[in-house]
Amino acid sequence: MKFYDYEYNDGSMPVTETDFAYDGLGRMRQRTEWTYNYTYDELQVASVTEYIYDGNRVIQVRDMNNTPTVSYTRGSDLSGSLEGAGGIGGLLARSDNYSSGNWTRHNYYHADGNGNITYLVNSSQTLAASYRYDPYGNLISSSGTLAGANVYRSSSKEYINSVGLYFYLNRFYDPSLQRFLNQDPAGENGGIDIYQFNRNNPIDYIDPTGRAPQLTSVTYNPSTGQSSVQYTPHQFGQGYGIGLHTPPGSPLDMLTAYNDWQNEQNQKGAQQIADWFGKGNDPQAVADIYDQEPLLNMVLSV
Repeated sequence: MKFYDYEYNDGSMPVTETDFAYDGLGRMRQRTEWTYNYTYDELQVASVTEYIYDGNRVIQVRDMNNTPTVSYTRGSDLSGSLEGAGGIGGLLARSDNYSSGNWTRHNYYHADGNGNITYLVNSSQTLAASYRYDPYGNLISSSGTLAGANVYRSSSKEYINSVGLYFYLNRFYDPSLQRFLNQDPAGENGGIDIYQFNRNNPIDYIDPTGRAPQLTSVTYNPSTGQSSVQYTPHQFGQGYGIGLHTPPGSPLDMLTAYNDWQNEQNQKGAQQIADWFGKGNDPQAVADIYDQEPLLNMVLSV
């Protein structure tokens, strides 16, 4: 995938270009930033960012020389598991200044009930970065020496400054448009609007990996002054659409679960047609109808 940024020169070349490379699991493994060199009339590599993963969560970033630049310490996310909620709310610490095999600077994450990073403190427990967002992840204000360097912000997702987008593993989200740029991989099973962000209700929903929103809520106890988060994962075909398992399985597990759910719906449709024709107790009739795709699609579309 490529993103370009143009300005008024001769109109023939982009000023910047951002390229993304992925592995077989759909994880972004490399981001390359290009800038236009007017002297040589060509785009030249400005920086390369390489990502190291634990499951679907980034735990380290390296440069084009394979030198570690940032390391991330992660814990349980909003689901109570390591990545059942896509890592949202699970960031603990950011380490940088790598030297001779050691990280010499550490900063610690704080997030709100929806997993939005709101504060980082340094080892002296003073402000390193502070963020305020609107409900759709647009940055309202930020402060602190680390505010620009830290890229994990709204929904604990990486904000890619060169393109102004958040990366949700399966697709990119544009907070200014309040929608995803790519179609939902789950199709309309994830909701009738295949570009919609969190059912247009980002206060009550999060989207772990850009596939389908999940319900979350925050309860405040005035007597103790403490808040708690309840996270409600949805299985395939339940409620408003297809969601993730908790904890999520491999892509093959997820595809198998979806196919099982789809087969279940098909079987129910075939049974409904058989009932219409008074053959609801005839297993062979149900099997025959199941094999007649046009007839089966008729009832499934009702």
